[in-house]
Amino acid sequence: MARSYKRMTDLEWQQVLPLLHRMKETRLQAAYDHLVRGHSLAVAGERAGMTRQNVHDVVTRVLERQLRLAESESALHAGVRRGWLRLTLDVPRPVVKYVQRFAAAVAHGVPVATAVEAHAPKRPKRRKTVKPAALG
Repeated sequence: MARSYKRMTDLEWQQVLPLLHRMKETRLQAAYDHLVRGHSLAVAGERAGMTRQNVHDVVTRVLERQLRLAESESALHAGVRRGWLRLTLDVPRPVVKYVQRFAAAVAHGVPVATAVEAHAPKRPKRRKTVKPAALG
């Protein structure tokens, strides 16, 4: 009975794939066959026209990229409370304080309306357009 070498799910492969955009398709296929489909290095290499050692080198690179991805994701969520998500926003400069006060109010359980309303940015007043007098 053949051993299974499966080390990655298809979802994990799809997540790491954008980091592998410089690898040739044949090398990616060999790594996929070994990591996701569970083929041995020799079988994966034979299907892709590569040696077992070349497949091993590609697999090592893929696993390094997966580890780097996992480390960056864990660093991104470090220090975030359970049940919360870290969010990055692009907002106009006049609105920054408003958004910061809103987030602080939610984090500390303060009623949002009282914490934020007094500091809400004011909308510019509409200018009335003057219609030109009819000629004639």
